[in-house]
Amino acid sequence: MTITQRDYWAGGLVAMTGATAAWIGNAYRVGHLDDMGPGFFPVWIGGLLAATGILIILGAWRNTRRVGAVETPGDSHGNVGAAVAPDGRGAACVIASLIVFHLMIEQAGLIPATVATVSIAALGDRTNTPVRILGLAAIMSVVAWVVFWWALRVQVPLFYA
Repeated sequence: MTITQRDYWAGGLVAMTGATAAWIGNAYRVGHLDDMGPGFFPVWIGGLLAATGILIILGAWRNTRRVGAVETPGDSHGNVGAAVAPDGRGAACVIASLIVFHLMIEQAGLIPATVATVSIAALGDRTNTPVRILGLAAIMSVVAWVVFWWALRVQVPLFYA
């Protein structure tokens, strides 16, 4: 399977997941921004997820239309036809980050849990540098503070003393 075929499948899966979430969320009262119902979040996030899946599919379609877009599987050194072993590092880091967030949120607070979660998940990408990881963790901590603590008023302290 070429990378472009994987993009079609991945985009389709993301779009179907989003559409399903929006459809199920629509069974609840959606409301509007001033009066959000229980279906508001699933409908909007599902819609955004479906749109993202469609954009992934369109990107794959655009890549197949280019001249020479046929890809041959190979390793990172350009050896065509070489067996490519799956790399479980990314999945392991994401799963570990979720476990760490679960364990830290009530012990350390929102900001330390967010920094740890983002840092561990970012280790799944071998191209990340420590500076990029810390920058991403800092940005996501600000986003978590604004969205969850300030805007949604989630009752989790930023830091535990």
